[in-house]
This record gives sequence, C-alpha cells and structure tokens, in this order.
Amino acid sequence: MQLSDYFIEPIVATFDIPPGAEVSQILMAIKRKKNPLTKVEALLRAKKPIMMVGDVGTGKTTALAKMAIDVLRESYIHATRSEAGTPTVELPVVVTAAQIVAAPDKEALISNVLAVGSFLPSFNVKCLLVDAIDSIPTERREEAIQKAKLFAKEWDSGLVITSRKTSFLRNPPDGFERVELLPFEFRQAIDLFKKILGPGKDFDSLCEGLERIKDQIPIVPLSLILLIELVEKGQEVPASVTELYERYMDLALGRDDKGKGIEVLFDYIIKQRFLATLAFYEFLQKQRLAIPAADFDAFVTEHQEEFGYEAPTMATFIEEIERAGLIDIGDEVTFRHGSFLDYFAAFFISDNRESIGGLNELLVDLYFTDQWADVTFFYIGLKRLMPDILLTKLFEKPDTGLPVAISKFMIGRLLQAGWNSRPLTKAEGIRKAFAQLPSVRDRFNMLLKGPKLDVPALFSDVIVLGLTDSSFRSGTLSKELSKFYDKTFSVSNIDEASNSLTALWALKPYLTDEELSTKAEKFLDAISRSESLIPIDKARLLLILSLTDKEDKAITKSIGRKLKSISKESPAVFKALLPAKSLLPEKKAGRPRKASKKTK
Repeated sequence: MQLSDYFIEPIVATFDIPPGAEVSQILMAIKRKKNPLTKVEALLRAKKPIMMVGDVGTGKTTALAKMAIDVLRESYIHATRSEAGTPTVELPVVVTAAQIVAAPDKEALISNVLAVGSFLPSFNVKCLLVDAIDSIPTERREEAIQKAKLFAKEWDSGLVITSRKTSFLRNPPDGFERVELLPFEFRQAIDLFKKILGPGKDFDSLCEGLERIKDQIPIVPLSLILLIELVEKGQEVPASVTELYERYMDLALGRDDKGKGIEVLFDYIIKQRFLATLAFYEFLQKQRLAIPAADFDAFVTEHQEEFGYEAPTMATFIEEIERAGLIDIGDEVTFRHGSFLDYFAAFFISDNRESIGGLNELLVDLYFTDQWADVTFFYIGLKRLMPDILLTKLFEKPDTGLPVAISKFMIGRLLQAGWNSRPLTKAEGIRKAFAQLPSVRDRFNMLLKGPKLDVPALFSDVIVLGLTDSSFRSGTLSKELSKFYDKTFSVSNIDEASNSLTALWALKPYLTDEELSTKAEKFLDAISRSESLIPIDKARLLLILSLTDKEDKAITKSIGRKLKSISKESPAVFKALLPAKSLLPEKKAGRPRKASKKTK
C-alpha cells in the first residue's frame, strides 16, 4: 500500500510566540487558527523556513514524506509539459538531523543521501526537509539548524525542520514560521480506519473503542494504529486499553530508537521507572496534579545521587524524558495528559507491590476518589486480572452515598481490565455490582425529584443504561453475564425486573437476533402476566425493553399496544415517566381527514 492510499490530511495550527514568552503566553498563542497541511506546503513554496512541531505519534515523518511526494508530483507534471529539450527537474531532499550534522557541505549531503553522481547538474533542490532535530544531542542542534538554513539558502530552496514540540515551544529558533501538527479529530480517525482496513470491514468495534479512549489518550496516528492492532487481534477496548498505553509508552520512551540508529543513553525501562517514581511520590502521595519546578529539581537531584549519575548525564536523561512528550517542564511540572499520570502511578504500585504495605487498602482508597480512580484501573490492567481479595475489599467499602454506589456498580470496568481473571471472580463481581442497582436508581430518582428540578423519572433508567454500557457491555464479561441473567431472571418486583432488563441491555451485542428476540418475548410475557408490578413500573420496563429490542418488529408492535393500553387506563403514568413531548404517538389536533375513496 502506498502512502497516498492511507494518508489522512492532518490539521496544523500556526502560532506566533513573542520573545521571552511565559508558559501562559505560549498557551494563549497556540489557541490558534487551524489549517490543512497544504498551508505548510504554501509556506514551503514561498521559501519561508518552517519549524513543524508535534507530540509523539502525530505523524511528523509521514507529513514530510507526503510533502516530498507532492513536490515530486508537481515536478513531474512540470517536466512533462515543458517544451525544453532536457528540462531541469526540481526535487525534494529528505534527510535526518543526524545526516545534516555529518555533512561538511551541501554537495556531500546530496552525494551521501541520494548517490546521484553525474545526475547532479540536471536537477535543482526544491526543498530541504529535515526530520527529528530533537533526536540529536542538544549541543549539536543549533549547528544542525544553521547548516540546514545555509544549505537551503545556497540552493534557494524551501526548508522544513520537524521536532517533538516540548523543547521548541519554549525556545523556538529565530526566523522560522512555526506550525504544530494537531491530534486527529474523530472524523479523521474514522477516515484512517477506513483507508487502512479497506472496504467491507466492520468498524463498529473500532468506533466503540475510539469513543472509549478519546478522552484518555491522544488521538494521533500512532495510538490509532495501535488500536487497530489490538482490535484486529480480537482484543477488546477498554479491556486492552492498558496494553494500548504500554505500547504507546514503549514507543514514546524510545524502546525502538536504538534500531533506528538514534543515540539513547538510558534504556526505556529506566525512563519508565523514573516517571513512575515521580508520579507516585511527587504527585499521588502529595495529592497534586502539578508540582513546582523547584520540587522537580530536588527530586531529580535526589535521583541522581541515589543512582550515582553524573550531572551532564542526568541533564541529558531529563531532556530525553521531556522529549518523549509525556511531561511538561516549566515553572510547574505536569504530566501532559491526566491519564499518563494515572498510568505511571499504577506502574509504580505494580512494580513495587511486594514492598507496599496495605496494598489492597491503598487501591480501594484510590478507586473511591474522583481524582485517582483510574490508578486502580491501570493497576488491574497491568496485572490482567482482578485479585479476589481486592474485589472483596472494594465491595466492603462503606456505603456513604450515591457516588460510592455508582463506583461499586462500575467495578465492571475493573473486571474488563482484569480480563484474565477466573470466571468465578468475574461472576462474583457481576453479582455484587448488580446488587447496587436498586440503590443507584432510587438515589437518582430522589435527585430528580428535587424542588428545582422537573425531570421525568425514566431519566434515572437512561442514566443506568449509560453506566451499564461502560461497565458491563463487554465480550470479556458476556459469558458470565449471560449465566447471571439466566440464573437471576425475575419480574417478581421492580428491582429484580430492572436488574434483569439491565443485564439484557448489556448482553444485546453478544446475542444473535433470534436469541435476543426469544429473551425479549419472554420478558414481555412475564411483565404482562405479573400481578406484583404496578402500571408505572410496567410502563418503565416496557419502554426500556423497546430500546433493547428494536429489531423484532412483532415484539415492538406488541410493546406499543401494551403501552397504549396502560396509557388509556392510567394517563398520569406517562406524565411522570416521560418528557413533556411523549414518546408515544399523539393524535393531531383538529377534525380528522376523511378517508379517500382508495382507502374506503
């Protein structure tokens, strides 16, 4: 497959940073106008030097390759239309920053890179494209930039230099137009899926996986390709989201850099453990999301002394860490994304679990906090299983209100992360989680009946279905959830009936049409025959059942008839359950039209 077959036009942002700008000014400067990559190509044709920056995985190298292809295409078209005997061809020159440093002059660069020999006089250099200026040692970068500018000036060509953005946002070189490659938007991600996988593929799993991770990890080509890799292997998101993070971090921290000939002073595992220790001691233990630069410097000094590193070596190490695009170092030090902090804190706990006292108690405490709940999620994901003792302690957490009840129901997410857990562990987690649902529904209903609210009661059920999607709509749990449904199916009271229907909702994607219709028909019959359910409870269940099984038209019509029957017998029921504009069909006002002759 050629690059043009799967290339998705990235979005770039132009920005201008005043000299000596503070971090806050930088952030304001890059809330900027968005343009397609063709904006960069227009600057290139105008021969303006360009510094193109982006986070890890945004596709800087691929963007350079696409620009080179476009230049070649234009050159070919021009050459074929030329009436001259031997037209001069204008070509792009694509090199790495290391190749720029190694070349004594532009002729040597051309000879080493292109090996063109006697072909030299027949072409001009249209543009010089230099990749990964941040991959060479800091002390050589200015030399590389000045050489690239000199070569481009001597060739009278355009110039583009790429870099991960961490360093060059704060200290951009003078005389360059600055642009940033932005993460993909949802639409672009779907387009990439379609181009890579081709026609006739089912994108539902990828779209669902993307929806679940879009707020957890940067949506860049790297993470999207890793997502495709996981889904193609039959692994599930979010069950495999931790593996996605592991692969992403390995690549960001340079696990494969040695194979590319890039100088790496520290093994990626050492970098990973440095970040994990930083996340645990300076962020999680001190309950903060940002730390002063002075605290970071003190931590680095302590780390340097503990492991006996020389100061220059440590400085290079920190530079490599920042280049990975996982942390920002300025007046304050932060992890680039909140989920990165959670992941590295979980990595530390997992890596040191034998020496951490009260491990399970710590994980329980973290899970039931708004800020650190995903640390527990990543910890279980790194282990690929849910320890039985941890599951027990999570459900032993005292019930102090709606947030705790919701968190207990959402333990299904932890079971998904621990996809390799024993079936009995999964079954026990499902049973205990669904036991929380009556409390969750009742408390939501109480909130909806507040003095300043006028929210239909069915909204609490809709909210529960949304929570169920995230917690239990999972292939890794479907087998145990199906057994739970068959074992506990009941409509003897509204709580048991609601629990059964919620389990059926979660199972829907994993049942055949025939299986779903059979279960829905059984549910419909049980609701109709029940003498313990009052009209409003029957209406609630029927409305949710209509959402669960829309495929079977016969069942849908039967549900509609029963809802109309309840509406006639108890008109007030639907005013309490539904929004002002009823979901039921309404008769139009005014005199009914006479039937046409054809319909008589």
